[in-house]
Amino acid sequence: MFLSSALSILLILPHLVTSTPTPNHKRWYGVRPLDDGKPKGSFGPWPLDCDSQPVRYCFADPRSQHNLEPIVNQAVAKWAHATLTSNLQILPDNDQSLLCTSKNIRPDALVITDMTKDNDKTWNHGPDCPTDSASTGYDYSSNKPGRHRLDFCHLDPQDVKGTSARAVQAMMHELGHAIGLQHEHQRDDRDSFIKFHCDRLDGYAEAKHKAEIDERAYFEDDDDIETRMSLTCDDDDIAVDYLPAAVAFIRGKEHRIETEKQKWKEYKYSQPFDYDSIMIYNSHVLAPDNVDGIKPENWVLKRVDNKGPVWQGGSADARQVRISEGDVARVAQLYPKTDGSSYDTMMLGKWGTAKGKRLRVKVRGLETVVEAPRPL
Repeated sequence: MFLSSALSILLILPHLVTSTPTPNHKRWYGVRPLDDGKPKGSFGPWPLDCDSQPVRYCFADPRSQHNLEPIVNQAVAKWAHATLTSNLQILPDNDQSLLCTSKNIRPDALVITDMTKDNDKTWNHGPDCPTDSASTGYDYSSNKPGRHRLDFCHLDPQDVKGTSARAVQAMMHELGHAIGLQHEHQRDDRDSFIKFHCDRLDGYAEAKHKAEIDERAYFEDDDDIETRMSLTCDDDDIAVDYLPAAVAFIRGKEHRIETEKQKWKEYKYSQPFDYDSIMIYNSHVLAPDNVDGIKPENWVLKRVDNKGPVWQGGSADARQVRISEGDVARVAQLYPKTDGSSYDTMMLGKWGTAKGKRLRVKVRGLETVVEAPRPL
């Protein structure tokens, strides 16, 4: 087995951002921390391996490695503040060969697969090309090889330059799931902070037609269409069949599919709501392609305080996307350093020398500067 230090902190650059620390014992939404090295449920943080808790990955095939290795390296670098102040590492399972088919790759490694097809823009930009993490955190309920999976479809192989920034942003988000974080906009209390406009999702009109016919017999005969659509938007069992786009917005407590229900039951969340988290969706995500996503009347997610759109990672420009201070604190909660030095980070207090600073880091030979996380 090979465990390498995939990310090296080379230099902490001058202070750029300051923020007022907010006492906050639980600043995350996702799996629960380990208890004396043991999980509290079926899913949890990745287990301790020597002195760290690495998320260990490999690539499903040579094409996936060729296309996505640069994207993964950049995304890992963007999580540098979180790995610096916690016990988390994100690194190859075998740094001598990154393919999952190589010798000594462990069966629980995160399998990263490029789901795009060469010279097929219809597939690559269509609804059936998936970007999905099969699990949130580490699955302790099974020993099945390949159970940790990251399918990816955000890098157009025919337009790498034009799609790489968005691909890095998407990979940052998916790695967040692999670490153990869930969508901020699916918190049980999200309605106090953000409004989900289900009727603005792509496919809503078709879903209404399906709900009227109701081939799966989900509804009572006397349910009107408003009742049927309200149920469709709040119940993942129905949404999977009638409006799949809604599944990624349904609050955790509403999930009824048995395999999902247990996972969401175990997740925990905290105050305050993090509008700049890498784990939240942009306001216009999954709206129809033919609408202007800048106009508030087309936003699928809208802030209750009406302070503008929500941007994943705090920016409409994918090149400026960053993790937030809340994301860093979440990771410190889930992956605390064994010497106790992560406590201040969990509390959004002092981070030692990393608070509010840019970092110059190197990931597998790639040297880059990472901006300070967005303050809460």
